[in-house]
Amino acid sequence: MKFYARQSPTSPELLRDWNPIIGQTPLKEQTATAIDFRWEKRAPGESVPADHFATVATGTVVLPAGQYRLHPVANNGVRGFLDDQKVLDRW
Repeated sequence: MKFYARQSPTSPELLRDWNPIIGQTPLKEQTATAIDFRWEKRAPGESVPADHFATVATGTVVLPAGQYRLHPVANNGVRGFLDDQKVLDRW
C-alpha cells in the first residue's frame, strides 16, 4: 500500500485523473495481508495526515469463477479496478 498527499476530496485532479497524485513520492509505504482498516479520524501513519491523503493498494487474488460483491467503505470516495478495468467509481 502507498499513501499520497492530496487536495480536497472533490478537487478536479481527483475527479479526472489519479496520475498527478500517484506521480508523487508516497508519504508512506507498507505491506498488508488484507485491506481492512478503520482509521476514522486518525492518521494511517506517522508521516501521513489524518485527512487529505489517498491510498493505493495493489495485489493479486485468485478466486474461483463466480459472482463476488465488494463492499468498500470510505468517507470521501473510492475507486476500484479489477484487471485494469474500473469497476467502482463512487466519487
